[in-house]
Amino acid sequence: MKKTIKKQLIIAIFFAVVSTMAITATTVPAAASVTGTSEPVSISGPETVEPGTTAVITFTVTNTGESASGQILDISTPKGWEIVGHADNGGSWKASEEKWLWQTINAGSSRTVSVTARLPNNVSRATVTATAKDAGGITGSATETIGSANGSLTANGPDTAKAGSSATVSFTLTNTDGIDGARILALSLPDGWTVASHADDSGSWKASENKWLWQTVEAGESRTPSVTAAIPNSANGSAEVTGTLKDADGVAEVATESVSITKGAGDNATIPSELEDDITREQYTAVLGDNNNELSASNLSDAINGWAANGQVNGVDIGAADLSVLINYWTNN
Repeated sequence: MKKTIKKQLIIAIFFAVVSTMAITATTVPAAASVTGTSEPVSISGPETVEPGTTAVITFTVTNTGESASGQILDISTPKGWEIVGHADNGGSWKASEEKWLWQTINAGSSRTVSVTARLPNNVSRATVTATAKDAGGITGSATETIGSANGSLTANGPDTAKAGSSATVSFTLTNTDGIDGARILALSLPDGWTVASHADDSGSWKASENKWLWQTVEAGESRTPSVTAAIPNSANGSAEVTGTLKDADGVAEVATESVSITKGAGDNATIPSELEDDITREQYTAVLGDNNNELSASNLSDAINGWAANGQVNGVDIGAADLSVLINYWTNN
């Protein structure tokens, strides 16, 4: 009986010890795995920067390990950027690879370094990345967008245009982002204006929406599309042709060209009664141009040339029968 009790006691003590060891084995390593909470790498830079100027980008690398170790900080700057200066804070800068090396950084300690970069003349925004490494490999990475504008757009057209004629407005869009990307240029015309023709500069024109699309515009590159719009005879005052440039982030830039609409002397002309049943007043005044009520050989010549080119004269549709009526009238009067 005593042996049985003793045996049971020994077994109980054994399992108690084993349980204690198991608890110790599972809790101690967990406590030992706790490390610092600092980020291994961070980046900061200016919110805005002008093309062709310099920007200072700052990087901070932190040894988040439990012991002192060597650290490497790799950075990646956009193409076209020129690094003209750097502050190393005890590190060794390797320009050919855009990286710093520290032989030793204590656990929990940080180093803050910087580069001064000159941006290309046509770039005002770009993305910079940085990657921290130690003997065990990559410990962390960070990405920062430097600058704010990602596109520039200008519009150029005539100061004045005659009602019933046409006006050509060109746009120049530039990818001022640091990376290649798609671009959309949406066109807005005044009421009554219609697209007569367009030049796309390698873009795709979508007539139903009056917009161009470029699948890729390289960083720093420009495109110059244009549109020729027919102006109705009823137009007057000032009219605006607007382009809206968009990228993957949304609207990047808006440009507007204002055109002052003028009236020619012929716009006030009265159509002869002999012609009222055969042509419209709009056609007659379009042919007259600035000649008031005097229909001339020059007017008819211009009208014939316009009809032969695109079936229009001063932005107004005209046909062979209409021209025949006008020629007969001019011959007889």
